[in-house]
Amino acid sequence: IDGTLLYVGKSKNLRERVNSYFYEGGRRSDRARKIVERVHRIEFEPLGSDLEAVLREAEAIRRRRPSDNVQRRVHPKGERSARLRSILILEPAAPPLVLRAYLVRDGRMVDRVGVGPRGGGLLRIRRALEDRFFSAAVGPTPSAGPEIDVELVARWLSANRDRVVAFDPTDLASAEEVVERLRWYLTQSGPLDPDGSPVHRR
Repeated sequence: IDGTLLYVGKSKNLRERVNSYFYEGGRRSDRARKIVERVHRIEFEPLGSDLEAVLREAEAIRRRRPSDNVQRRVHPKGERSARLRSILILEPAAPPLVLRAYLVRDGRMVDRVGVGPRGGGLLRIRRALEDRFFSAAVGPTPSAGPEIDVELVARWLSANRDRVVAFDPTDLASAEEVVERLRWYLTQSGPLDPDGSPVHRR
């Protein structure tokens, strides 16, 4: 009644998830039962991307501290965290997009860009790459983008390695070379083979 946020969650099947809380014949945990007793309103936001949902959920829990979420402090593991110092993640996207690109640099989300079948979004990606990945700026540079839980992203990548492509863009020579790779993915209609396996350009 007072507008207090009780719980933030994500689900690929929202109807099934919500029904699991309210279905009387089901087996509910004590925590779920207590939420149902106090809930007055349910809000949802379709995102069209699993990684986006993971990031938004973690951000909302951290920022708004809902009373019924158990927020575990995740400590980045050195090796995995180091691999995420510079990374570009490509996830298949629902039409009208083909790809969703996430650019992570030094523990911050530099940009999240939807890429259309004709290359819409590639110019924005190129600018972000030039500014934050291939820049020769001297001295301190301002932080770009919100801080993210790199361990959470590393776990997500590990669990989804059969459906996404991720690489360090600085392994290539320039921002233009990275964009050319993305254009090649567009000619393949995305980062996955017809059998669902990630396509890796030879």
